[in-house]
Amino acid sequence: MTVSIPSTTPKKIRAGDLVKWKRNFSDFPTSEDWTVKAYLVNSSEQLAITATESGSDYLFTITAAQSAALSAGMMRYIIRAEDDTDIYTAEKGLIEVEADVAAATGGLDFRTFARKALEALEAVIENRASQAHLSLSIAGRSISLMSSTELMEWRNYFKKEVVREERAEGFRRKTHIQIKFTGS
Repeated sequence: MTVSIPSTTPKKIRAGDLVKWKRNFSDFPTSEDWTVKAYLVNSSEQLAITATESGSDYLFTITAAQSAALSAGMMRYIIRAEDDTDIYTAEKGLIEVEADVAAATGGLDFRTFARKALEALEAVIENRASQAHLSLSIAGRSISLMSSTELMEWRNYFKKEVVREERAEGFRRKTHIQIKFTGS
């Protein structure tokens, strides 16, 4: 099986996977003496990758072992081109690292903040909140101290946010129930 290598920097990668992508930087052609590196960094980790030449493209490879060492979450990346005297930023952005489900030894919580907030708000509104629910803060304010009006406003906000997230992930919620009446 041949796996196609994308020609754009990925927006999401999964820890534990082999990750490859190609980039063509016309300002830094492979025919000249450029070294191109990608740096991924968050508050506690950094990964540096030196691209290899692949025709007129630069090929970036993160090994499965390298990606397995990354924590789930957002990482900022920068791709730099350098020669003997100059260093240039060719590209920058964010990459989301998804958890390696296969390597999990316990449960993994894949809920987004919006999903957690919605569940906590609904638990408080329905008077079934746990201590974990009550400890959640939104905009610097504990939900245990919010008025019923504030709870409902935040609930409506996060309900819309969760629907947006689900749609972005390809999840479609049935919103219509079809009923057919037949005469006797």
